[in-house]
Amino acid sequence: MNKLVASIAAAIVIAIIATAPQTTRAQAPLQLVWKTKMKFGDAASSIDGTGTIVIDAVNNTRTVTGSAYDFGGTWQRGKFQLIGKPKAFVVVTLPSSFTLTNGNGNYSIIVDNITMNLSNPIKLSKKGKKNIFIGGRVNITTNQKGKTYGTGVYSIDADYL
Repeated sequence: MNKLVASIAAAIVIAIIATAPQTTRAQAPLQLVWKTKMKFGDAASSIDGTGTIVIDAVNNTRTVTGSAYDFGGTWQRGKFQLIGKPKAFVVVTLPSSFTLTNGNGNYSIIVDNITMNLSNPIKLSKKGKKNIFIGGRVNITTNQKGKTYGTGVYSIDADYL
């Protein structure tokens, strides 16, 4: 049923576009500027089992669960700013997961359940800006090596609605 509805909606959109006057307008570029990196703090694996560290993007909290040992340390939710057309609506797509490695890349840890503090579509301010906070979860295995994991590559997509 979803395919049928999608096909009908697509046909209507095509018909409207085909009969509308063809004009083009330059769209203001949309920028994503990083303000702060997400940090999970200091924790260690346990021989008793696995654990997790969760950074909550909405409430700006950190939770360590399971058998992981919590040593505190510096933690924070990530923050980036969207800059674009004033009062425009934007859709942000986060990765489902990404991998962090230690400095030389010999060891890795997965960050998943990546969330943001706002829901799509996101409306930019009258100045064309909006701050967005992100959070996520790190799963600590029983054999996780005691390293600093801070190198990773991932992409966040932002497009005008």
